[in-house]
Amino acid sequence: MRLQIRWLSADEFLVCDADEVGYVFAVNPRISLIRKLSDIITSAFVCDDKLVTLQGSGVLRVYSGAEMVLEAKMKSDGQSGNPTSICFLPLNNAYLIGSNQGLIRLMC
Repeated sequence: MRLQIRWLSADEFLVCDADEVGYVFAVNPRISLIRKLSDIITSAFVCDDKLVTLQGSGVLRVYSGAEMVLEAKMKSDGQSGNPTSICFLPLNNAYLIGSNQGLIRLMC
């Protein structure tokens, strides 16, 4: 089990696990569930107001606030193994994606 918690803003955070769908919580005035994302999230990354999620099926989604602004499916021949980690590089608008076999790819 690999649990991730990512702050989306000063009062909202995302909880995701490789076996469960993602949940967005608010902390004002106390912790409460805001929304449940539709798919199981393998990895998530927050940059500015963007939330980037990676699903086990090789789907990359970018959210701006509550709205999904990008959805892309990665080709299986583009990376060996299952994608397990993601990092957004804002200077060149690219992503580093790691797999369970130790391979790291730069995707634009």
